[in-house]
Amino acid sequence: QVGFEVVPDEFRGLSSLRSVQITECERLKEIPEWIGDFTSLKTLHIHHCPKLMPLPKQIGNLPNLELISIKRCRGAYAEWWRDPTLPDCPIKQLPTDKEWKWEYTSHDSFC
Repeated sequence: QVGFEVVPDEFRGLSSLRSVQITECERLKEIPEWIGDFTSLKTLHIHHCPKLMPLPKQIGNLPNLELISIKRCRGAYAEWWRDPTLPDCPIKQLPTDKEWKWEYTSHDSFC
């Protein structure tokens, strides 16, 4: 287990990553806004991070993102996860020919 509360800036240089998986980071509270620089990212999996706050809206700037999977991260759900019709929803920034596939679960007796 990694003890970071925020993804360290050292990871910022890895912007060519195509897949990111963050699992069981119990202290992780924040995904930084610079995740929007990961323009090659196709899949983002975040599982079992109970203290994680809502993801930044820069997620909507990722042109190649195909799948977001968030499981057992109770605090990670911004209002736009539940209601993508909200005016500031990052999903609205996607090109009209692109659609995200996402899955999320927020209920868990362990969180």
